[in-house]
Amino acid sequence: MTFPGAQSSSVRTNVLLSGLFLVTVLNCAGLVYLFVQCNGLRSQQAAMGSRLEELTESWPMEFISRLSQEETGWTEQRNRNKRSHQQPKSFEETEDSVMMMTYSRIPIRIFMDLCNSTRGICLTAAPGPKGEPGDVGPKGEPGPPGSDGLPGPKGERGPKGERGEPYNEIILEGQRGPPGPPGPAGPPGPVGPPGPPGSKGRSRHQQNTVSHDEAHAAPSDDTLIRRMSAQKALSTISMKSGRIIKSVDAPYNVTRIENTFGAWMKDPASKNNGKIWIVEHFSGLTVKEYEDLEALKIGSNFKTITLTRYFHGCGHAVYNGSIYYHKGGSDQIIKFPFDGKQAQHMKVENALHNNRNYLFQNAKTYFDLTADKDELWVIYASSHDENIVVGQIEINEDSFSIVQNINTTFPKSKAGNAFIARGILYLTDTKDSKIVFAFDLLKDKQLDVNFDFRSSNDTLTMVSYDPYDHTLYTWENGYLKKYGLHFLSAE
Repeated sequence: MTFPGAQSSSVRTNVLLSGLFLVTVLNCAGLVYLFVQCNGLRSQQAAMGSRLEELTESWPMEFISRLSQEETGWTEQRNRNKRSHQQPKSFEETEDSVMMMTYSRIPIRIFMDLCNSTRGICLTAAPGPKGEPGDVGPKGEPGPPGSDGLPGPKGERGPKGERGEPYNEIILEGQRGPPGPPGPAGPPGPVGPPGPPGSKGRSRHQQNTVSHDEAHAAPSDDTLIRRMSAQKALSTISMKSGRIIKSVDAPYNVTRIENTFGAWMKDPASKNNGKIWIVEHFSGLTVKEYEDLEALKIGSNFKTITLTRYFHGCGHAVYNGSIYYHKGGSDQIIKFPFDGKQAQHMKVENALHNNRNYLFQNAKTYFDLTADKDELWVIYASSHDENIVVGQIEINEDSFSIVQNINTTFPKSKAGNAFIARGILYLTDTKDSKIVFAFDLLKDKQLDVNFDFRSSNDTLTMVSYDPYDHTLYTWENGYLKKYGLHFLSAE
């Protein structure tokens, strides 16, 4: 017995199988058709390839032969027109000319196709004659620079130039030449007029400080009066407090300037003037003026002052609105007022000032100027015995001059630097580490002083005493430092 549901399921299955069979038959028929069409196209492609190869091998030669026939007719016509003006040519020359003109009318692309179709075997004739040069082309872009060539041979020495002014900040000094032969003795001079009566005899102090034949000329009465007034003014210093330094404190850095050599200065004649002046290097023309210490630390907002003459060394001093410095290459000290007034000059007799025979070798200094509240001094080396001499300077409105010289008898070869504090000269050793010599300029006597100064090995180019804060300020390899001082009590 068959149920109706089973009968309907069987019918659906038969219909599905019949559909699948029909689709399969159609796919097979399509594949057969495509296979037949592919075979036909392959045969047509082969026929077209063979035809293309035949055309490739034959059409260039046909085209060239046709052009040759046309060119031959045109050449015969031209020869007939010009036969009376030309000499007869040989058959070979005529044939070469015809071939050249024939090939010249064929585009280059055809020759390239011909060479490519013959697989590298080009149908070329013998090279033709050289043609006329073409027009000059436009100028091309410059090429990259080439590599450096080999140095050439040394040229001939040029003529000697004229002597000029120094153009940089370094004054070069040559070596001292050999002494020349002595000159002939001159004739005796005329007898001079009798001099004025002599003054009262001088004390031992005046003999040591004034009548030294090595560094001083004979003083006049006016000079003696100036010395006595200066000595009285200096004597007031010793009455106020102790004058001899007992010890030096450890330093503290103020700021740093990128220069090994230099000097920084204050004006001790003006207590309320906080300006600071900076001079870099040991030779140049430029001075920088800062309003105060804070401006110096910042390193900006300064005024540039240009000197009239080159300075040399690091022994400058500012005193009462002017800077005093050594004029490079000479034995002169220049006073340069900051208010624009005329500069003044002073010659220092019998002083070493050239040939690198420095007063202080480490600082490359010939003259060391140092100022106190009421006095200005110059320290230099005698040209006779190379001992250190201290000159006291008197300043007038229109001039300045040395009123007394004190020979300390201490050789410059044993000194590294110097400063004057409260009328006493202090000298360091050659390493600038200790105070090894002191000389009382007021009492004209050497003092028994010896103490440590600093432990640093930096190059010390300047040291000065500040009479208001009682410190030493130094320039050490670009570091600006200050040292506190302790003095012995007054006697």
